Amino acid sequence: MPTASFVFPVRYVSEGVAVQTTSRELSPLGIAVRSLAPPHVGARVSMALYLPNASIPEVAIARVARSRTGSPGESGFWADFIVVDPQARMR
Repeated sequence: MPTASFVFPVRYVSEGVAVQTTSRELSPLGIAVRSLAPPHVGARVSMALYLPNASIPEVAIARVARSRTGSPGESGFWADFIVVDPQARMR
């Protein structure tokens, strides 16, 4: 499934830690998120996606598929959506 570079605010919670950050890429099946201390692979994350032109955030549950630490510009993770509203997936 192709991804698109798409930057918007993201708030996620994993293992009791809440983080406010931004996305890198988005597809109907998952999202790439910037994070200096990304969750480990396999971690479940609850997300609020603050999409442009939306009055309320879209809520999604995802599982971390890839995680990378390193320089601030490259650190982050890819999460596959587990639960997301079908209408939100289309947007």
